[in-house]
Amino acid sequence: LSFGKAAALGWGVPFYGVNHLEGHLLSALLEDPSPAFPFLSLVVSGGHTTLYEARAVGDYHALCQTTDDAVGEAFDKVARMLGLGYPGGPRVEALARAGNPRAVPFPLPRPAGRPMDLSFSGLKTAVLTWIERHPDTPPEDVAASFQDTVARYLVDRVEQGVALTGCRRVAIGGGAAANTRLREALVATGLDVYLPPKRRCTDNAAMIGNVAA
Repeated sequence: LSFGKAAALGWGVPFYGVNHLEGHLLSALLEDPSPAFPFLSLVVSGGHTTLYEARAVGDYHALCQTTDDAVGEAFDKVARMLGLGYPGGPRVEALARAGNPRAVPFPLPRPAGRPMDLSFSGLKTAVLTWIERHPDTPPEDVAASFQDTVARYLVDRVEQGVALTGCRRVAIGGGAAANTRLREALVATGLDVYLPPKRRCTDNAAMIGNVAA
């Protein structure tokens, strides 16, 4: 922060404070084609899972969000359960490629409170319970089933958001937006989906500069 202020002062250029989540939310605007306002933006990362209605730059309405853990944290915890290490997202995805996504019937979480809100705490518990009770289940099947459940869960909330707002333009951002299964599931909805390149899903300077601009 101090370096940024000093650089701005030395160069005689404006200094703007940028909300990190706004960077993820608008990252799809860096691409061509980019979504026109209004559009829905699903921000999924290690610390956040929120579906926004982006009405204009600086005008955002949260339609739903996680009541406990974020999706990226859930991937990290499940990766640890499977002995995969950190970061969990890409490691679970890599293992899941060899698995059966329908092998384990993990339930879609249904948190108390607002009907559209999300919860990943119970899903993590369900995975841990399954591993303890069914130790012979191939880990790739556990990974694939967990990943597929997460993708279906998030897509369900996106479709609810579309029904609520009438907006069919959907973008995603955040580290978990790099997950191939989630991207495929969103495209399969037939909505107007805008997917930033995977290199722009993780934290990057371009998305912050975009908001400042």
